[in-house]
Amino acid sequence: MLDRDVFSGLIRYKFINKKIKDIIVKNPKYAYYYAEFNRKRWPEAEPTIIDGKDINIAFSYFKYVMKGNWPEFTQKIHTDPKYAYYYAMKVILHRWPEGEPVIMKNPEWAYKYALNIIRGSWPEAEPYIATDPKWAFFYTQRILKGKRWPEAEPYIIKSPEWASKYASFVLKNRLPEAEPYIMKDPEWAYAYVLNVIKHRWPEAEPYIRQSKKWWDLYKYFVGIRE
Repeated sequence: MLDRDVFSGLIRYKFINKKIKDIIVKNPKYAYYYAEFNRKRWPEAEPTIIDGKDINIAFSYFKYVMKGNWPEFTQKIHTDPKYAYYYAMKVILHRWPEGEPVIMKNPEWAYKYALNIIRGSWPEAEPYIATDPKWAFFYTQRILKGKRWPEAEPYIIKSPEWASKYASFVLKNRLPEAEPYIMKDPEWAYAYVLNVIKHRWPEAEPYIRQSKKWWDLYKYFVGIRE
């Protein structure tokens, strides 16, 4: 991969011919470099830039090439929770009330918005965050500072991974309602024993046995000799 200076040098000395241009129009990073160097928009490349995997490229194009005047991108900012979050995070650098209705309905971006923009709890978004075990766990751990979150538990308990982590790092105690789910996953059943129960868990052993790796670790931890 060429870095920015090398690529700019190729443009400056006219090493970018039509064949190469047809290739870079499909690469968000190089398409942005090309437009930035020429200091003008490149409409043919914009679909590639706006839908590229690196959202930072799209925002750079929006900010430095289009100078904030890119209707297609503005529409995406208002309707896509990821782009709305990054607009608050990278462009205005503070809360963006206009974008919050779309952000709050996506558990991942609502959590990140609370963490990095609001820097605290976001009650209006909590009913949405609670529905996703992963982001509910992180919200509990980092936003609620390890405080138990009963409203999220009906969703968390059904995920062996996040229920085990919630019990281990938030409750620091057993979570009986989640155990029927946790015990059926050898990896997270072992983690639950290791971090929470700390002794044999006979009900889970038939499931843990299904994985040689986790059964061997479990046996060693609880002192089973076979």
